[in-house]
Amino acid sequence: MKYDIEKNLRTLRAMVEALTPYVYEEELFGHLGDNMPKMTVGGLLLRLHQLEGLQAALNKNQQTQLAETRQKFEQMRYEWRTHYEKKVLQELRSRAETSLRYLQDATDAMGDWGNQIEKRTIIAELMNEASAQNIVIPAELKGLVSEADGFLRRYFKAGGFFWDERFANAYPQETYWWLYGKPNQTD
Repeated sequence: MKYDIEKNLRTLRAMVEALTPYVYEEELFGHLGDNMPKMTVGGLLLRLHQLEGLQAALNKNQQTQLAETRQKFEQMRYEWRTHYEKKVLQELRSRAETSLRYLQDATDAMGDWGNQIEKRTIIAELMNEASAQNIVIPAELKGLVSEADGFLRRYFKAGGFFWDERFANAYPQETYWWLYGKPNQTD
């Protein structure tokens, strides 16, 4: 599937606009509107990382929009820091627990590989954000991610970059190993 820069830039801007009310709500998945993905901090971080990784492919207007969106995001993250931290940890826990349960079934995991590696990448984005923002991730939560990775590795066969090749530089193999391969056949 071809990555649509303009669509993802619009989605990112909508997510940043919705961030202020979203971070202090209890729900993990916020509503952005029809034909839009659910609002999550992880989804926002994923799009931001991808678009910043494609800087050279963006036209001047898109680069300006991305820079302005990032600046607004950073300002909102600063203003709502306590709520933002809670949301990062809430989503990280939910995604780690869900991934672990799902990956325990080989048939489900292999049949939905694209979604599984996107979810794992969002987990990585959340962990990177927690580290960058000095948010303490409980050891038990790190253990859940490690356990899910064990299942993911069980089904993994190293190979070429799974996503659009333009993202490869933004996702180095040594850090994002799950993006460099495909499901292995189980016995």
